[in-house]
Order: sequence, then C-alpha cells, then structure tokens
Amino acid sequence: MDLIEQIKVNFNLIWIWYILLFPLFFVWIIWIIHTAIDIIRRTDNIFFELFCIILVTFTWPLWWLLYLVIRPKFTLEEIVVHEAILTSVQECFKCWQLNNLSHKYCINCWEELKIKCKECGKEYYRWYWYCPYCSAPNIEN
Repeated sequence: MDLIEQIKVNFNLIWIWYILLFPLFFVWIIWIIHTAIDIIRRTDNIFFELFCIILVTFTWPLWWLLYLVIRPKFTLEEIVVHEAILTSVQECFKCWQLNNLSHKYCINCWEELKIKCKECGKEYYRWYWYCPYCSAPNIEN
C-alpha cells in the first residue's frame, strides 16, 4: 500500500505543478508576443527588434523591466504625428502658445509673429536672424 499511496501523492503533485505552471507558460508566451508587437511598432531596426524579443524570451520576467528601459519612447506613428504637428504650427516667443503657421499674431497674447523685411518687404517669422528671401539682418531680434 505504501507504493500506491506514494504514486497517488506524486500524481497529485504533478497535477498541482501543471495547474501552476501551465498558466505561467501562457503568460510567458503572451509577454513575448506583446514585446514583439510593441518593438516592431517602435523601430525599423531588425537587429534591435530581434535583440529585444530574445532578451524577453530567455530572461523573462526580470529582464522585461530592462526592455521597458531600452525600448524607444515613442512609436513610429507617434513620431510621424508629432513631426506633422511641429511642421504646421509655430510657437509664440512671448507666451509659448502654439499658433497656426498662417497667423500673423498670437491667438493668446496678440504678439506679432511675422514681421516685414526692411529690404525686400516680404513677411517672415520674427525669430529669424535674417530674412530668408534677401538675407537682410533682422534688427528687431
């Protein structure tokens, strides 16, 4: 009877291990898939992508924190949107309000954003050191 009892105990222990380790295995796989999707959205460098995926695959869960530190801060889509915003707005040098490029005055403090060149008469942004059309110096800057 001793052998049968020992087999039952071992069998129960094996099932407990399966119940505990099986969900951890799925969490590990999901973590790898999440990392792969995340790093592909953040960089075009295939070697860095592979490095991060391998790092998380073989060193999970501790090194996943390292991945959070070394991954790029922004996704590629966020960078494109940020650059599009920056190319379509200008910042007031007095109140730092964002204004459309076509605005001549700030929408917040009414500061003049564009000035006329004294040489050629064309408008350009006030913070330029020189007129972009005739290269006359901006004496107001």
